[in-house]
Amino acid sequence: MSGFKRIYLLYVFGFLINLRPVDPFLYEFFVTHKNLTEKEVRRDILPVLSYSSAIHSLFVFLLADLIGYKTLIIISALFELVSISVKKWGTTVIAMEFSEVFRGGSVATEVAYFIFIYGHYDGTTYQRATAYARIAALMGKTLSAILGQLFHNSDGMSCDELYVLNLAGKFSKL
Repeated sequence: MSGFKRIYLLYVFGFLINLRPVDPFLYEFFVTHKNLTEKEVRRDILPVLSYSSAIHSLFVFLLADLIGYKTLIIISALFELVSISVKKWGTTVIAMEFSEVFRGGSVATEVAYFIFIYGHYDGTTYQRATAYARIAALMGKTLSAILGQLFHNSDGMSCDELYVLNLAGKFSKL
């Protein structure tokens, strides 16, 4: 595959990695669909993402050069799939914490995406690379926010159905 096609596929990946229409409704999903208490969600589940992404970041920085950036990008997608699947089909607080650990791993490995993109550009065009990568990411976040609000607030989709849509988007990354 030529370098031109490869770099634009990376931008598509950056778009898809940020396409998460269910994220604004995560708290609601835990409380209403998983029947968890607000205290469990605030104190036990949501903080796990911050701690796990910090711990995973240490491993990512140590292993990045050993296993390669392409491998880390694939691991990021797999972590995201596991996280979404456990959130969708898990029912306990432990399962939700487990899903947040994998989400933290996905967040930590997203740095490999940017490093891999910068590896395709020379030093004089880093601003262009940053602009394209950020545009792809922001377009994914914007479209997912719009779709999530439209589907959820118009009673077109429940949080469970948004998770299925989210899972389909993550499979398309692979």
